[in-house]
Amino acid sequence: MDPKKIVKLIVEQTGISREEVEKQIEKKKEILGSLATEEGAAVLVATELNVEIRETEEEKPEKKTQIKDLKEGMTSVSVVEGIVMEILRIKRFERRGGAAGQMASVRIADKTGETRLVLWEEQSEAVEKGKIHKGDILRILRGFTRKGRTGELELHVGRLGKIIANPPGIRPEDFPQPAKEPIPLTELEVGMPDVTVEGIVAEISPARSFTRSDGTEGRISTLRLVDNDAVIRVVFWDEQAPKSSRHQVGDRIQIISGYTREGTKGEVEVHVGKATQIKTLEKAAAKLAPKPTPLPEIRPRVDSLDIQARVADATPLRVFTRPTGGAGVVADLYVTDGENWARVSLWDKNAETVAKVKPGDIIRIRNAYTKEDQYGLTINAGKRAIIEVNPPDIPQNQFPPLDTRPKTIQEIKPHMTRVSLKATISELGELREFQRQNGTASSVIHFQLTDETGSIPAVAWGERAEELSKAQNGQKISIKEAYTRLSAKGEKELHIENNTQIKIT
Repeated sequence: MDPKKIVKLIVEQTGISREEVEKQIEKKKEILGSLATEEGAAVLVATELNVEIRETEEEKPEKKTQIKDLKEGMTSVSVVEGIVMEILRIKRFERRGGAAGQMASVRIADKTGETRLVLWEEQSEAVEKGKIHKGDILRILRGFTRKGRTGELELHVGRLGKIIANPPGIRPEDFPQPAKEPIPLTELEVGMPDVTVEGIVAEISPARSFTRSDGTEGRISTLRLVDNDAVIRVVFWDEQAPKSSRHQVGDRIQIISGYTREGTKGEVEVHVGKATQIKTLEKAAAKLAPKPTPLPEIRPRVDSLDIQARVADATPLRVFTRPTGGAGVVADLYVTDGENWARVSLWDKNAETVAKVKPGDIIRIRNAYTKEDQYGLTINAGKRAIIEVNPPDIPQNQFPPLDTRPKTIQEIKPHMTRVSLKATISELGELREFQRQNGTASSVIHFQLTDETGSIPAVAWGERAEELSKAQNGQKISIKEAYTRLSAKGEKELHIENNTQIKIT
């Protein structure tokens, strides 16, 4: 075959420039000397580049097949050209004989239609290794067609076929363009296979190693994107893990062809696959200042939360045992914006914050998360959280001073502390003894409190429980330094402990 035709085939099937191909042929001739002709050296280069040379096919013009002309049962579709509209998935599986297999699928389109393209075994490696992206134009040689599980006609490429990405001579304007508009973070749902999102990097967690359940080692890194007050976690796995460190907080980035999964707390996450592209739109764009979430708008299972509030009270440190057997510490803060209250659990190192704050201080917590427990919704400051006490950019008058006046029952809200009120005792239960987790004995009694504005369930503990067991329904009680929780029924409940002052008349 004419060496020039071989060069042309190499260029068309690999996308390598003619000049580079000719250089490789000359280098091959230098190595082999008189043992290689021009044609022989060209064939060797073609073989190394996995370019198939068939003179019979070369001599006749290639006929292109449009997507609309694909029919079920075609066994050797000559040439199909299509633009990648969507990266669908990469799947590994086990064959009947036990051998491992792999496939990848994308959606391609030309001006006549759209179809699913399925790549088998080594053909799928281009997707797996990130060499095929949304918007690439593919030339498919020697594919075959079949119907998929949904009945849709599909184009398949096996070991006898070939895929060429962005071959020379292709005119992008001859193809439809995939959607490039990013999806708002608030519209993401679990299970979306191909998403484009934009946002400002709010936090970066460096890559770390872990051991999978099958004993193999893996790597993971994460970052968080913020856009219009919405926050989402982006996850990088294994060889993608180092990519998170290429960005810095404040960068505006676009993630193309990611996919979504459900996180450990039920939230939507964007995952970065091998076909995912990440573009930096602006370096360290605007100074990132996420808007804090108002206390009444806080919801369960939020994975990244910023709050600002005034400290009302703090609890002592408590030691607990982790599921792994190790020990940890936790303490609680009760915070308020003047109208609403919340409980914040400070874990491990952050628990030391209780020694740095006093009632009336303003606190800002970034990168907290929420969950529900037996006492209701809790804000948690874990190892990722950033805590500031009396930050200079928050004026003291942003929140009203702590309200120490006596409350009516109607004014009582969950997670309030240092509650003072006057009420009437009713529905007084029986004193019951129990054993605390530390092995000590204590007492508890349940009753109702009523005033002219309503009623509330109440619980007294220890010495105060014994004192109340001697009271009678209808007696008046004056209470100072109580606190509120949510009961198992989700109702407000007033709690009275040993440090609570009570006077029964």
